[in-house]
Amino acid sequence: MSAGSKKEHCVRVCMRPYIDCCKLRELAEGQAVEFHAIAEAVDWLKQNREQVLEGAVVVIAGVAFVVAFGGGGILFLVPVISFASSDVVSEPRVLAVKP
Repeated sequence: MSAGSKKEHCVRVCMRPYIDCCKLRELAEGQAVEFHAIAEAVDWLKQNREQVLEGAVVVIAGVAFVVAFGGGGILFLVPVISFASSDVVSEPRVLAVKP
């Protein structure tokens, strides 16, 4: 790739905004945005903070998080498991069937 070529310009200047745009489009469509590492997710969230919607799902290394905002505009990633109920089911979940 020669210096000053169209390909070099695209890779150096255009690729990151393009990838960010694609990920924002996924958010707008209600799909989860997926990252392989926390650092990558944090960088992306910093760059796109104003476009991220509360309640959007972000997947980091296979773990799902929901975007939430706190006081002062602080962005939180809340693990989806936090929304699971801790109530113990007192009735058995077996259905009795008579032939």
